[in-house]
Amino acid sequence: MMMLVKKNEKKGREVYKINSLYLKKYYLKDERWLKSHVNKLIKVVPDYLSDYGVEPEYVWIKVKELPGKPAGEFDRTDKFVKLIVEFCQNNYRETYPYAHGDWAISNILIDGDKIHMCDWDGLSIYPEGWVYQKMYNSLFKPFGHRIDDYMKQSGIRSVW
Repeated sequence: MMMLVKKNEKKGREVYKINSLYLKKYYLKDERWLKSHVNKLIKVVPDYLSDYGVEPEYVWIKVKELPGKPAGEFDRTDKFVKLIVEFCQNNYRETYPYAHGDWAISNILIDGDKIHMCDWDGLSIYPEGWVYQKMYNSLFKPFGHRIDDYMKQSGIRSVW
C-alpha cells in the first residue's frame, strides 16, 4: 500500500511510504540531476538507495526506511545537544567532501546507540564555511543558544 507522507508543491516534491521504502518524486528535477544525485548517494550512503527512474513528468528514487525515532522526539538535555552537535560534525567529516546539506533534527534518526541521517536530497559538495554555517543554523532552531553554550564548554572557538 502506498501512502502520501509529504507534499511540497513549492519544491515540486512528493514523498510516499511503501512498506519499508520511501518513494520520492521530484517534479522540478531532470534526468541529469537524477543521475548526479544517484551517483552521490551510492558513493556516500551506498545501502540507502533501493531504486530510481525517470517518468515523463518527474524523476524518482526509492530509499530504504532507516531505523529509529526522529531526534526531535527526545528531551533536549545538555547531553543530548552535545550528542547531536558531535554527530553532525562527525557525519560531515565522514562524508567529506560531500555534505548532507540539511541538519534539521527531523532528518536525524536515533536507534539506540546508533544515529543516522535520512533525507539526503541536499547531498552535494559545498564550501566548508557554508556547511558549518548551515549546520549551526539548522541546530540553532531546536536548541537555541545552547549550541553556543556547548561550544564554549567544549573549548570550541568556532567551527561554525
